[in-house]
Amino acid sequence: MKRTIVIYLILCFLVPISVEAKKRSFGKGLYWELSDDGTLTVSGFGIMPDYGYKKYSGQKKYKKRPWHKSCQDIRKIIIENGVTTIGDGVFYDCENLKSIKIANSVKSIGDRAFYRCGMESVVIPNSVKYIGHNAFSRCKSLKEIQIPNSVTRLGFNAFDGCVSLTSITIPSSISVIEGYLFEGCTNLVSVILPNTIKEIERNAFYGCDNLRQLYIPRSVTKVGKYAFARKATSYELYKTYDGEILTMPDFMLNGDPTQWGLSQESVDAYKYGIRDDSGKLLRSGRKGWKITKLSNDINNFYVVEEDRKMGMVDDKGKWLLPLSDNIYNIELAGNNYIKIRDKNYDYGIIDNAGNTIIPTSRSYSYIGNFNTTDKTFPVTKGRYNGICNERGEELSMTKRAADKYDIMFDGGYSNAEKIATNDTIYFIVSKKGLKGLTDAEGNVIIPAELSVLEPAGTTFLRFKVGDFYGILNYTGKIIIDTDRGYTSIGDYISFTKRFPYTMDGYKGECDITGQQISKIKVETLKQTDAKPETIIPQKQEDKKEEKKVEVVVKQQTWVPCNNCGGTGRCPYCDNGWRQLATGWERCWVCMNMKGVCLSCRGSRGHYE
Repeated sequence: MKRTIVIYLILCFLVPISVEAKKRSFGKGLYWELSDDGTLTVSGFGIMPDYGYKKYSGQKKYKKRPWHKSCQDIRKIIIENGVTTIGDGVFYDCENLKSIKIANSVKSIGDRAFYRCGMESVVIPNSVKYIGHNAFSRCKSLKEIQIPNSVTRLGFNAFDGCVSLTSITIPSSISVIEGYLFEGCTNLVSVILPNTIKEIERNAFYGCDNLRQLYIPRSVTKVGKYAFARKATSYELYKTYDGEILTMPDFMLNGDPTQWGLSQESVDAYKYGIRDDSGKLLRSGRKGWKITKLSNDINNFYVVEEDRKMGMVDDKGKWLLPLSDNIYNIELAGNNYIKIRDKNYDYGIIDNAGNTIIPTSRSYSYIGNFNTTDKTFPVTKGRYNGICNERGEELSMTKRAADKYDIMFDGGYSNAEKIATNDTIYFIVSKKGLKGLTDAEGNVIIPAELSVLEPAGTTFLRFKVGDFYGILNYTGKIIIDTDRGYTSIGDYISFTKRFPYTMDGYKGECDITGQQISKIKVETLKQTDAKPETIIPQKQEDKKEEKKVEVVVKQQTWVPCNNCGGTGRCPYCDNGWRQLATGWERCWVCMNMKGVCLSCRGSRGHYE
């Protein structure tokens, strides 16, 4: 029994007995205790005292904290409910500190409160309204801090020198970014400022060398000197911010960007880039870009033109159509589709994601908007009309009748006049001031070599060579030739089945075969009742003795077009494009926007 008691007593001495750490008072109504595992707990009710450097009579004097000698032993800090403030300098230089837990009763964090501490993350409770000057300054391990909307002020230098901090979101409760707030945060990449910010004070992001995305809201009315610059020495700038500005107020666009520490290149990237209605940059641009916004009920798109190139960006900043000199035009084709036209003037369709639905390689000369009822696109290719479904598959193609523009384009004519006779379609065409005839398909019946070609009744055409007229039918057969010397021939009179004509000193009629039926000498009547003698039609055998009329064809003179000077090209552009001060734009003056002279339609002039 005695032996058992002795052994028990020995074990009691060898095994340590756990004793609760003692709470110690500091300030009024507050207590602190530091456990063996390095946890510092502050409890009680009231305001935490201030520590560190204070000014007394103009001199700095040092006021020690109660745990000053144990500062390097602190691994964790717990501020319990009831504590209303964190005092100035109360935890500075706790370099081995790993975590902080702050109760929801704390309303403010004092100046230099966590200066040069070692924690990696901090969550500020939504009871805090003020974070003091240098509160988290030089916390080199701090990677993340969550600031609630309850905070209305961040003191100057609050996060300067936090070299591990990569991103920060400023709450909408803040209106001023105070000076030097993030100075020297060399790994800070992204900063999102709310639309409540009105002022960014000097050096706020000075030395943030890796800052690549910056949101400067339009609400900002003042930016301090070197707000975004990096310094080589105390007074020398050698590198300015060159990343992506997501938004920027208008007053900064027209000023000298170097005064804020911004490069001209970064400002131009925003100024000439693609921005949404809020001013947010969707895609960086460059000087010379021309942006046109296209909107439907679902999306916004942005057409980009640069010199003779064209492309399109969606509302997320993604290139749907990269800049290309092969794109001639871009327009909407319904809520889910975009219509494009290449340099050959062929149409195609892509969807909102940039996927090709109908390629331009099909050579459609026209594609209409998407029909939501039957889910089809109307298309045209040459003389054929058809439809494609929403997958771009061609469902049908039907040949259509030619119009004047088809005839002009296919034959290279400057004009085409449609004529219908006996339900048959013909076209009187013009080229270089001369006229000809084609059928409804554009096949040549009479070459464009006549100075006059015009209808002369329902089934006949009147033509002219030199000074004399003749008659043709619509197959090109000569009914009345010009060698007869007729100076005029009237329209065919279906009632009499005759053509009236005139010639030098005579008038008469020809029948439907062209044979001369009558010839009357025309004389000036005296003041008598005498009437001109009627000439009896000649017999067939006397026709041989009829005197032949010599036809003299006058030589035509070529007159160049006054507008183009005889070149046939538009004088206002270069092959359909013209250069303005803002860059290259398509010419809307010339014919079909192809660089063809509008006056002579490419014929270079006319004969007289």
